[in-house]
Amino acid sequence: IADQQLILRAKLEKEVRLQMTGRIKELRDEMAEKLEKQIKMADICKVVCRKFQVSSTDLYSSRRTAAVVWPRQVAMYYCKTYTLHSLPEIGRFFNGRDHTTVLHAVRKISAERQQMSDLNQQLHVLEQTLKG
Repeated sequence: IADQQLILRAKLEKEVRLQMTGRIKELRDEMAEKLEKQIKMADICKVVCRKFQVSSTDLYSSRRTAAVVWPRQVAMYYCKTYTLHSLPEIGRFFNGRDHTTVLHAVRKISAERQQMSDLNQQLHVLEQTLKG
């Protein structure tokens, strides 16, 4: 009986290992697919520049005019929302800005989006463009 139990246990462990190996492969494939579809910060900036008719040079510049600041803040908001990058990484991407600048942009766009339905609609359309 002990031998039968050992044999059954070995068969069961082998079956579990095979199932786990298969599931690991499935998860790896899913992750690879998601990474391919992941939105990149450069893509976000291109879409925002097109939408707001701002050059990428201006978006990354130190200019503080409203025509540049707003699109930059929107781009930072989307970078935080649709990528896995941290606030400091996003700040560095935008020409070495501080992480608190990115945090301010994210909070500002989030707040204004909740308060203004027309803005929310415009940003929703922009999101659909980003998602493809």
